[in-house]
Amino acid sequence: MREAWESRLRRVEPPFEPDLVLPEVDEPAELLNVAAAAPTELTGAAVLLDEVERALLAGEPPEALEERASSARASATSDHERARALRLQVSLALRASDPERARNRLNELILGASEAAQSETSLALLAWLEVAGAGHSAGSALIAERVGDGTLALPLSSVDLALDGPRPRWVGDERMQALLAQVRGVSGAEALVESLERALARRQVFAFVKRLGALSPTAGGERWQLVPRGECIRAQRFDPSPATVLARNERVLDAVRAAAPSLPSGFAWEFAKPQAIEASPRVRETSLTGPYNAYLRTPDVDDLAHGAVQRVMLLKSALLALAALCLLGGWATWRAMVRERRLAELRALFVANVSHELRTPLASILLLAENLADGRVKNAEQAARYHTGIQREALRLRELVDSVLDLSRLERGKPLAIDRADVPLEAWWAATAAELVERALSRGAAMEIRTGELGGRAQLDGNALRRALLNLVENALRHSGDTRLEADAGIVGGELVLGVRDHGRGIPEAERERVFEPFERLEVAPAASSTATPGTGLGLSIVRAIAVAHGGRATCVPVDSGARFELAIPIQAPEVAAT
Repeated sequence: MREAWESRLRRVEPPFEPDLVLPEVDEPAELLNVAAAAPTELTGAAVLLDEVERALLAGEPPEALEERASSARASATSDHERARALRLQVSLALRASDPERARNRLNELILGASEAAQSETSLALLAWLEVAGAGHSAGSALIAERVGDGTLALPLSSVDLALDGPRPRWVGDERMQALLAQVRGVSGAEALVESLERALARRQVFAFVKRLGALSPTAGGERWQLVPRGECIRAQRFDPSPATVLARNERVLDAVRAAAPSLPSGFAWEFAKPQAIEASPRVRETSLTGPYNAYLRTPDVDDLAHGAVQRVMLLKSALLALAALCLLGGWATWRAMVRERRLAELRALFVANVSHELRTPLASILLLAENLADGRVKNAEQAARYHTGIQREALRLRELVDSVLDLSRLERGKPLAIDRADVPLEAWWAATAAELVERALSRGAAMEIRTGELGGRAQLDGNALRRALLNLVENALRHSGDTRLEADAGIVGGELVLGVRDHGRGIPEAERERVFEPFERLEVAPAASSTATPGTGLGLSIVRAIAVAHGGRATCVPVDSGARFELAIPIQAPEVAAT
């Protein structure tokens, strides 16, 4: 067998039927024929070019569009915009039945900003195809030269070598093959076809080297050298001419078997990698040139059956383990996808709700300001009411902006910034309670205030706690389905305990922690949801973040009816550094 195989390796043709033959090129190309990045900034020239393209597609006369295309070209701020303008001027000239002007614009495009591209294909090459496709002489020599030196962008970035299928194959070259088919249909474009094929070959060699390693001459270049690469074998030869082929292991083994002499009945050659020799009886072993050894097995039926059973059992165990891992991975992926999709939907709803919430105070401020500016306010009392209304809506607007900023900090994993100060608790609660009552009355609800022991002062952020209580009141007004609210404050066990309660539909015990997550909303019955109004979905998460920033906690506590939310803020809590 060894002599027969060695004889095959000394032939000029490959020793086995290849699945893939590597093209011969001077240099593999990684960076040649790459499109320049299109500018992302929206300029006046870009807007004008977009208008000309739409008008051209709509069938407007080319004479009316030529001047606008020229203006766009003159005001272009980048090579990409100038190339787009020239590309449009080629199309307009063809539409106006002026092939000479089309050729002139095409030459300017080829000699100018040739790296500009559309869908990774050079605008110059697309313009050439348009001129040649219209039946006009376009001159393929110049553009073939630009393709050959790598300055014209081509759709080559996705060309790769796939090794995961039944056989190695090129993938990602569909657009390049389609482009070649178009150019082959143009008479007299043989030089351009050759340049495009050479560019594709360079890219294929680059993909091959990236996947399987560099191609370098080895000792004994007059014979085929075999190198294992995963499930494939690479065969390489450098004399009399360089050649490289690739095939799956099965094809190589088929070729080895074909080269082997005939064997007595009951005997067969078996192949394995040298590092994977099995401890089973054999009558002969021979090393082959390449990554395999060949073994001639004995016809011991019992031994063969025992080994086969063991291999089957191991294979079944491996398949079961792989199936379990696949199921576990699929389940985890499904959970992650469901969560990400839900978060994306909630963020979209949040943006829509915030936009709606921002328009309301802005509209009120504008209306009040316009009335003041138009002189519709006749006395000082009316002016004071208008100023109070503007201030109230401006504060509401500030609350919405603060909520968005708070969300930004929370999503970046940072605590909310608080500004601690020495706050007299009784005076602070009196002012805050009055604001809570005003907020409830403005929404047609009744607010009952209860005040416990509040003597003394405390180091805390009074404005942040006021925002937290307003968020709790707003949450109750929006979602509880009831207009009877209660708010209380008092010192219990060294903590300032602040509470807001409603007498509405309540919150199930299993959901009392989830409602503090950003964007979380409870599913309610249609009849109940008809009375609720959408919010930003951040109120309760910000409430908890404010409590945590003070070193305290925010919870939903069980009550007989409705829901009660509490903030427990340590009076002597150490200061939390605002970041």
